Amino acid sequence: MATAILPSPLTVERGRFYTVPEAAAALRLGQRIIRDGINHSGWPHSRIGRRLILSGDDLHEIYALYRAASKAPTRGRRRAA
Repeated sequence: MATAILPSPLTVERGRFYTVPEAAAALRLGQRIIRDGINHSGWPHSRIGRRLILSGDDLHEIYALYRAASKAPTRGRRRAA
């Protein structure tokens, strides 16, 4: 599994609102990762109609949640090739 390069969330403006593609670009994550995190892991977000909207504060929290999850120990051991 490839390791994501996690950017500093300092480039995210706290008073601004982001769409999923903009948030993905700001956090250097895929749009699918963000959508799955929102739908399955309860990441912070807002919905306006059918659109997902993320505030700058939401992105800071998502960054912390993603970083904590990526450092979590894996279960089991790797299989030999």
